[in-house]
Amino acid sequence: MLGAKHGCAIISVAFVVAACGSDSSPSLSAGGPASNGSFGGSGTTLPPGTGTGEPEPVPEKELESAFRVPVVSGHWVWTANPLSGRVALIDAQAFTVKTALAGAGPTYLTALPAEAGASRALVINTQSEDATLLAADEDGEIQVLATVPVHQGANAWAVTSDGRFAVAWTDATEVPDADASEGFQDITVIDLMAKEPTSRRLSVGYRPARVFVDDDDAHVYVVTDSGIDVVALDSDEGPIVEREVQLSEDPANDTAPREVNVTPNGEYAFVRREGKAYVTAVSLELGTFVDVPLPGPVTDLDLNADATLAVAVIRQKTLVAGGDVVGAGEGGQAGAGV
Repeated sequence: MLGAKHGCAIISVAFVVAACGSDSSPSLSAGGPASNGSFGGSGTTLPPGTGTGEPEPVPEKELESAFRVPVVSGHWVWTANPLSGRVALIDAQAFTVKTALAGAGPTYLTALPAEAGASRALVINTQSEDATLLAADEDGEIQVLATVPVHQGANAWAVTSDGRFAVAWTDATEVPDADASEGFQDITVIDLMAKEPTSRRLSVGYRPARVFVDDDDAHVYVVTDSGIDVVALDSDEGPIVEREVQLSEDPANDTAPREVNVTPNGEYAFVRREGKAYVTAVSLELGTFVDVPLPGPVTDLDLNADATLAVAVIRQKTLVAGGDVVGAGEGGQAGAGV
């Protein structure tokens, strides 16, 4: 029989730990929701690339980067005005507003960790090509602590949880009519806890798409068209690009649009490619990867809260086993959980 239009597959990160360290290809099946909403059972899966004659489903669109300004920090709200050159701080409890001058064209804000009751923020000034570090006390009085240079075109931030490092990078999707020859390969790493905040410019792969920071605040993972650049923040030489990890055997021809998720500990990455019926699991430490075949093209990929499972969404009709198979039923692909 035919299942419903939506299904999902569960990939165990524990299994991937073994698979990425092995020379053999894994044999995985997709777990899917049974009629009671649980996962399990064994059933019929389709080989990668097998279609059903229907048009390919449209992948889900991630909206996480759509909201930049204003930036909330506790009961404080920071917002920037590129025309006036000012940054405003709004007290959401007292409904008061105070402002301070930043650089030329303050636009892209990020909040930073701060002491209780206080607030800190960092803003990219697009016209003066620098970043201004601001701090506010419990009364909302703003102080400009430092201004450091950043690379041209910076429009996005990634910040370590301890607030020591901030990484300015360029998200090409936010650049109107970006030239195809422009790689946006510069990133700027700012050490905010140095005696005087300093910045260092580094070069990464073509067209960065996402930036992750690990739980230890020791490494940054920059997802690009060519792979994942691993940036060591605490090396003896300061921030450096330590290595690049490939995501396929043939990176030059691996051109399908993709979505990448990195586990919080920085050990593994999971890759979804548009229109492809598999997910790639990558060991960032070993530089190895394995393709996990699934019953149909994957349209969305996310990790659960503790990153022990990767959830792949498959939005198409897929063949499922008969009703006598445990776990088979309307609503998705039956299979063995992994």
